[in-house]
Amino acid sequence: KHFHNVLCLSEAKGMDIKMTEMKAFAEQIAGTMNMEENGTKKFRIWEKRKINGTVSFGIFSAGNGCGASPVVYLEPFYDAYRNGMPLEEITGQIRKGLDGGESLDPEAVRILERFETAAGRLVFRLVNADMNRDLLDQVPHVRILDLAVVFYVWLGNGNGGVLTAMVTREAADRWGVTPEGLWKLASVNAKREMPPVLRGIGTMLEETMAGDGRKLPGESRAGSSREDFMYVLTNREGIWGAGCILYPGELKKAAFRLGGDLVVLPSSVHETLLLVRTGEEDPEELGRMISGINREVVAREEWLSFQAYGYSRKEDRLMLLSEMPPAEQPEGEQGWSCTDLVQA
Repeated sequence: KHFHNVLCLSEAKGMDIKMTEMKAFAEQIAGTMNMEENGTKKFRIWEKRKINGTVSFGIFSAGNGCGASPVVYLEPFYDAYRNGMPLEEITGQIRKGLDGGESLDPEAVRILERFETAAGRLVFRLVNADMNRDLLDQVPHVRILDLAVVFYVWLGNGNGGVLTAMVTREAADRWGVTPEGLWKLASVNAKREMPPVLRGIGTMLEETMAGDGRKLPGESRAGSSREDFMYVLTNREGIWGAGCILYPGELKKAAFRLGGDLVVLPSSVHETLLLVRTGEEDPEELGRMISGINREVVAREEWLSFQAYGYSRKEDRLMLLSEMPPAEQPEGEQGWSCTDLVQA
């Protein structure tokens, strides 16, 4: 717990510095572009508050007569500016992005007006509750252990990504729906629109290396007999896939496939790692491993948790690994365990 608090404090200080720099850069870009236009257009700063306290800054054209304007986010341009790209070239590229970008379809805006049109598009995202306390004060949510489910309306695809709108308390009140009502719909919609995918990490590695014309050590010409010791659970799109651990019956099905109770490691908001539980795992050691990986490998906005979870087949329940009952004996021999992973 102390390590987690120190980690968050250190990261928060660094994030505050970068946020201040990004805001100043956004103001410089908007001011330069407005001077170039000489009043014929008005460019403004778009500030988007994201998961885990992160903020993105973008530029949009106000009053363009097209409804909702596209937004060009500035993070890649800030990095380019620091590496020597002239400001004039940056503003030129931003203009091209705004001119060629897709505005939000007015039909998508109408979807949000009535619950009847939004209900079939409700999906959810799993986030860390402690790191998103300010956000949770503003949106309906459902608490699960140290996590929280927040809700979005899926509006479609655009600009190379997905278009979503977070459900606020104001929208939920206007629709007359409770967080529990949102969850009932979103859990069904998400499983249908973003179906789960469970794949062995060894199989994924073999396929990747086979595509490069390589083989894993010990692989025979007749094919690999390697048994996967760890599985990746995500969804078909690979976006917000950690929420698959909450899909009705999904962990139960995974436990049956793997042959035992599960250890669930929060890789990121996009996926989790599943292993068969042996009972020898050290929750504190795993927590330190997860915290270290978060800091070194995972972007802050994709952090999910700093501790391991477990799934009990007998109780059909997700819980903190530290609170798991005695482990069931796995069916068949297992080549790896979480203890092996930590010691490797």
